[in-house]
Amino acid sequence: MSKIIVLVLRITLVFFLLSAVLAQVLVPSIAADVGKNLPELQHLVVPYAMLAIIAILIFQVAIIAVWKLTSLVTANSLFTPAAPRLCKVILICAAAATALSTLVFGHLILIENNGGPGAVYMLVIGLFVGVAIALTMYVLGQMLDAATREHNELKEVI
Repeated sequence: MSKIIVLVLRITLVFFLLSAVLAQVLVPSIAADVGKNLPELQHLVVPYAMLAIIAILIFQVAIIAVWKLTSLVTANSLFTPAAPRLCKVILICAAAATALSTLVFGHLILIENNGGPGAVYMLVIGLFVGVAIALTMYVLGQMLDAATREHNELKEVI
């Protein structure tokens, strides 16, 4: 992989990680403002804020896994058992974030009867995007696992 591509990717990952930390710090105050402006949702401020912080933490774990995958590529060690495991970590993060957002928006729409069309759109978009990312990571992990086995067999032959 080109050194410039790796550099740009790592700069982007650092930006995402720092933005996620900032978001975790800001979530409680933003949630409190929402509670003040929408008194009917006041009782949801704390649980939804906690779930948002957990979702951001899940995103941070995925970013770290991508960083480690990038390190494996730059070290020419992609075909090791660690790479498919990192793909599984990203897959689990995608599935967890999808489940979390689906539960939150499902609760808001179905139980609280609130959120309007915007919440429905977020539910549908989040569900489709999350499932697409999870399935993509599953396929990539399976391909990487197969490529690792083939690579190891070729190393034995050579």
